Amino acid sequence: MRILAIMMDIVAAMMRIPSATMRIVAIMMGIVSAMMRVPPATMRIVAIMLGIAPATMIIFPAFLTVTDMPGT
Repeated sequence: MRILAIMMDIVAAMMRIPSATMRIVAIMMGIVSAMMRVPPATMRIVAIMLGIAPATMIIFPAFLTVTDMPGT
């Protein structure tokens, strides 16, 4: 459960930083997951999160969010 808390902290940080630092956040998330030696299933969740976060920043450049649906 520790990895989920760290992922939520990283997502919250992503909402406040410009998209230019998105690569640094992705590297940080990868290093954290590697250090904790998470199982492959959790790595798939991290990969999905890494895919959702940049896409949301492209869809919502003004107000960044990972939970809201487009058009709301």
